[in-house]
Amino acid sequence: MQHASVPTLLLILFLCTCGRAQESLTNDFSYFPAMAASAANLDYLTSNGKIGPVDALVASLTSTEDLRPTPPDYLRIGDTLLPLAGGTTAVHLTGNDGRDWVTIHTLSPDDAKPRRTMWNAIGTYTGTQYDHACFYLKLEKGQPHSLQATALFGSTVLSLGRTFPISLAQYNELPNAAQRAVYQEAVTTLERRILALAEHLLPAEQLLYLARPSSPMTAAERTFGLVQFWTEVKYNFAYFDQVPALNWDAALLEYLPLAAAEQTNAAYFRLLERFCALLQDGHTNVYPPPYLRSYYDRPQLKIELVEGQPVVVNHAVGLGQTVPLGARITAVEGRSVEAHLEENIYPYISIGSPEIRRRWGAHDVLKGPSGTNVTFTFQTVEGGEKTVTLPRNRDKNWITWAVDEPQRPLTAFTVLEGGIGHLTLNSFGDENAATEFLTYWPEIRKCRGLVIDLRYNGGGNSDVGYAVLKHFTGQPVLTSAWRTREMRSANRAWGQFMAGEDPANLSEDDARNVAMYRGDYWFLGAPDTIWPAADALASLPVAVLVSNYTASAAEDFLVAADALPNFTFVGEASFGSTGQPIQLRLPGGGSARVCTKRDTYPDGRVFVGPGVQVDVPVRPTIAEYLAKKDVVLERALQGIKGERNKGGRE
Repeated sequence: MQHASVPTLLLILFLCTCGRAQESLTNDFSYFPAMAASAANLDYLTSNGKIGPVDALVASLTSTEDLRPTPPDYLRIGDTLLPLAGGTTAVHLTGNDGRDWVTIHTLSPDDAKPRRTMWNAIGTYTGTQYDHACFYLKLEKGQPHSLQATALFGSTVLSLGRTFPISLAQYNELPNAAQRAVYQEAVTTLERRILALAEHLLPAEQLLYLARPSSPMTAAERTFGLVQFWTEVKYNFAYFDQVPALNWDAALLEYLPLAAAEQTNAAYFRLLERFCALLQDGHTNVYPPPYLRSYYDRPQLKIELVEGQPVVVNHAVGLGQTVPLGARITAVEGRSVEAHLEENIYPYISIGSPEIRRRWGAHDVLKGPSGTNVTFTFQTVEGGEKTVTLPRNRDKNWITWAVDEPQRPLTAFTVLEGGIGHLTLNSFGDENAATEFLTYWPEIRKCRGLVIDLRYNGGGNSDVGYAVLKHFTGQPVLTSAWRTREMRSANRAWGQFMAGEDPANLSEDDARNVAMYRGDYWFLGAPDTIWPAADALASLPVAVLVSNYTASAAEDFLVAADALPNFTFVGEASFGSTGQPIQLRLPGGGSARVCTKRDTYPDGRVFVGPGVQVDVPVRPTIAEYLAKKDVVLERALQGIKGERNKGGRE
């Protein structure tokens, strides 16, 4: 996207764990999903709530909770006790049994130490963390184990927690029913107290957006969420023309009774995901609340689209005899893999390109409710066939993978044989990518050619990519053109009266009003210009490696680079989605985004949907993939050493 960073999620969980590296930023243990709702609610409070008079807050808590004021003489952050500084005031509430507490500290304006201490110390905890709130377990040896939460409201620190009567397992699954019961009781207590805080700190209309995992959403709340998302799409979505068969009004009528019907919160958000997927846009998505994100899971396999088929490319150690590497999945639950994808997987994937939808479908082909089993049939590399049943438990356990997963630093650079540079840019979401590029620049200038690897660059800020691209052009280069729908209420009202008239008889103003009435009037944004750097290498042969994972701001880079004759794109089509989404919260703690900005090549050519196409298509075979043979890089190097792209791109 241009000039802004688009998060894939409105709320991102950063799990801070000790000791072992984790597979990804997901809820690996049963600890985390239970914490997630309250952690998200606490973060929401820091953004939207105001502490106000402390006395009123204390009165609210003591009247609804089993808490009583006790004189404080310290500021508590986790198990750290800091003496109260001058100008600092605090209120400390404790439970009758002494096991739990709520503490409210108002700091002096210049006292930054508690803020620093809180976030520096959080790395020793196990839990979820946001910018101004965290929810965590304290499981250090020799200290009482506890569940705690801390939030920062401007100059006020709020801390609450509950000590366990027994010790829990160290960073592992809760091994027995007694530990699970103690932990869940603490989670429920803190969940209730955070909701009590919310009722005091938030306006009534904002309480709708809190996650309440212990309470099913009402029919009215579910209906409101559906209509809220539908409305945002109705007036702001930029790509209705790419789904010409979709009648958005009729879709609402179809889904209203489905949303109102009695169902679990998980089923409701699954319904919203399916509703959203009707739009087939990669920058328009529904995100369930954090506590539901582990509701669906997969077996301990990694599946990739290779040779157009879902193929197992990694598995947990110990599963090799059950599902070998290279296994091609042919059926799921007794149905052909194609039928299974069409019925159970594709309807929930919001992606425009059939090719990319198929790749994401391969990732999800064995996805289903967490804790259930899935039976599937596969064909081995040798041609044998086998049917197995595996539990969907990938997100619930630490996993040691049979094949080491590659590390993907922000950037990397090396010089390959023949003096060809290999520059990897894995993200434009961090300005340091452009800064690190400059440290490589003296070596790049010595190279006979350059490979820029964007295969795992999911985007970020377009300007970061442009700061790199300007070093490889001798002339000004245009970025993508864009447009966004424009509506003015009065013009829409005037247009309503002329909507049935012959367009040939309408004045320019009347035609504009009719277009606004129909939601088809656009504000046109001209392309920006990338100006060459003073020391640009305009004739250096450059091959850019592209994959289906190259997305958003990385695609904006490709669109601008398309005009450069010294650039060649190698690999496969990009993801096919960029733009500027508008973010919205949904009732029940979920969120969504809707793409409002339509990007094209400067000359109007479309790439959102089909993706940026490559000059030299290259895809590995199953054998090459398993052998870790980088055929895309090899083909790019051949091109640089050979023709050096003399003809350029048509």
